[in-house]
Amino acid sequence: MKLRAMIVSMSLAGVALSGIARADAPAPAEKEKPYPSKEESIGMIGGAGIGALAGGPFGFVLGMALGEWVGDRMVTQKRSNAELATELAEAKRKAEALNAKLEASDRAVEALSLELKASRERFAQVNEKS
Repeated sequence: MKLRAMIVSMSLAGVALSGIARADAPAPAEKEKPYPSKEESIGMIGGAGIGALAGGPFGFVLGMALGEWVGDRMVTQKRSNAELATELAEAKRKAEALNAKLEASDRAVEALSLELKASRERFAQVNEKS
């Protein structure tokens, strides 16, 4: 009976501490879910199980907290990767557009150079006649 009471009290302490630890976290955006992600849930359950086996009730609470933290880091990393992939695609699109403009400018410069050369030749012919 004593062990059961200790496990329950440690679980409640862990839940309370995880709420305190997340108090400074920003509020979820409208599109985000208000409950833990799949990774956080798996981390909490896995960490709690491993912690309970390794360290009893204290290990349960510590494992649950660490598992949730690792799961949260994984979710944050996934979001960062998705944002960076979007930014990379946008940068590639801009680079392609700039390359197309550069090619058009090069063609315009080449055409103007040919026009200048032809104008110089006509000018030289006019000077020879005068």
